[in-house]
Amino acid sequence: ALMELFPEINFIPLEDFNYAKNVEILSESNFIFATEGMWTHLSRAMNVYTIAHTVNIQINQNINEQGHFSTPIFDECLTKLEEKCIDLKI
Repeated sequence: ALMELFPEINFIPLEDFNYAKNVEILSESNFIFATEGMWTHLSRAMNVYTIAHTVNIQINQNINEQGHFSTPIFDECLTKLEEKCIDLKI
């Protein structure tokens, strides 16, 4: 649905097993939307705004303290994603 709402934004999925390609994608990205895992750690290290979903309260707190966004409530992640897409349009 977001891809239809924001056709001018290029949504690119990360690859499953191509680390080099994923690093390239992240280096050219405005933000990443993902469940908590390796790519969210890398995106934060690369200073790419990260929207993460995890039920681990400590991880949520750490991500939010780093200036990114994480919550155990997936709908809140979707709301933040939409906000970031709107910000890109402006």
